[in-house]
Amino acid sequence: MKQSRDSIPRWDDATSRPEPDMADVCEPSAAESEPEIKKLRKDSNSVTEIAPLLYNNVPIMKDTNVLLDRPHMDTLLHGIGKECFTNHSNAFGEHTMVVPKEDNKTNDNRTVYIWDMDETLILLKSLLNGKYAESFNGSKDVQHGIKIGRRWERHILQICDEFFFYEQVENFNEPHLDAWCEYDDHIDLSDYDFNKDALAQPCDDVNRRKLAYRYRCIRNKFSQGLHKLLDNEQIQIWQDLYDVTDAYTDGWLSAGKVFLEECLRTHTISRQMTEDQSAVKNVNVLVTSGTLIPSLVKCLLFRLDGLFTYENVYSSWDVGKLQCFLWIKKRFEGP
Repeated sequence: MKQSRDSIPRWDDATSRPEPDMADVCEPSAAESEPEIKKLRKDSNSVTEIAPLLYNNVPIMKDTNVLLDRPHMDTLLHGIGKECFTNHSNAFGEHTMVVPKEDNKTNDNRTVYIWDMDETLILLKSLLNGKYAESFNGSKDVQHGIKIGRRWERHILQICDEFFFYEQVENFNEPHLDAWCEYDDHIDLSDYDFNKDALAQPCDDVNRRKLAYRYRCIRNKFSQGLHKLLDNEQIQIWQDLYDVTDAYTDGWLSAGKVFLEECLRTHTISRQMTEDQSAVKNVNVLVTSGTLIPSLVKCLLFRLDGLFTYENVYSSWDVGKLQCFLWIKKRFEGP
């Protein structure tokens, strides 16, 4: 059910209004994490110790150099999750995406890592339903975790609406921010009034152009980051909430960031038949089960935007994860 915007509390309003229902924003919960993962996160700062347990990356195809984390592999092989059965269409009809290949001579030497977000890189659903705290058998305050999750809910929805046109575009979810680029005539949007252009169906070029304008603004805002959008008070509240969450989860958020950074490290390789050396940058790609705009906002709020560019964020909500994997493979596969 669509959330009423009148009930959204402000950043500094924690108790005066009802909590929003974020069932349409949050991804389904993944399986509960194993006890040894929690112990490693608490007792060790070693990414090499945490990574094999938490992320468990496995190659999907030997010749593509693309890695899938375990939830994605389960979806691909066993059809787990509703996204495997969804229709490849939205309110405007069939999803079509032009997938240009990466123009990089060292394409075949880098590794593309494909990640899930909810209950993998971040925690939200298991905070809201108390399952994260309950798995510690009484050593964590369940209600405190629920309150943390609810604060994240409010911030996610507020930023979605205030800066990313979510109330206007939520019925037109797309798998990628470049979905409407071909309809963008690149006019200057400095004085454009998005509240008066009457975005609506039917499926025609006029409305697709209106969507393209919004998606262009969303791309620009995501690239700028939240520090360009929020005032100092909001930034402090956000930073405090992140720190409280990381402390409550024994460093879950910061450990995920460290591991993503490790995956992006540039490797210097010696190419055969030449004395030249080429720097190859690995790539992190996010395939999320949630809708696109809230997922992008979660990337910003959980400080993942420096590790995933908007070009590398895909939503499988409508098209299914397998379709996203095929797009990614086509985009990054060698000549």
